[in-house]
Amino acid sequence: VAPYAALSFTTSIDGRATGIAFRAAADRPMRLSIQLRVPTQGDGHRWQRSVYLDPTVREIVIPFAEMRAVGATPARSPQLAGVRTVLFVVDTVNTRRGSAGRFALDKVRFFSPDTTPPR
Repeated sequence: VAPYAALSFTTSIDGRATGIAFRAAADRPMRLSIQLRVPTQGDGHRWQRSVYLDPTVREIVIPFAEMRAVGATPARSPQLAGVRTVLFVVDTVNTRRGSAGRFALDKVRFFSPDTTPPR
């Protein structure tokens, strides 16, 4: 019904963090949805931001303030204290069903006012 491919990892986020950064590339042009998830009944509360990837390795910097609530998530801003999962999702919104592709991530990290956001 809603096929997707996702890479997820369990984490907690320091309350001082203001964003997530990583290096990424894909073997062909694609969009990747980066999501923060707070576990609740059902799908949980999620916030997301979509980024474009292609074969060029680039630094991606996403301030949490730029992430938007998904579905029935009540809070407009990510509730960092409750986040337990970060997901990197390729979905059928921007990808044809049955197509194949690969993406690579490196140096995934959270940043805060104490650290200089990557450029």
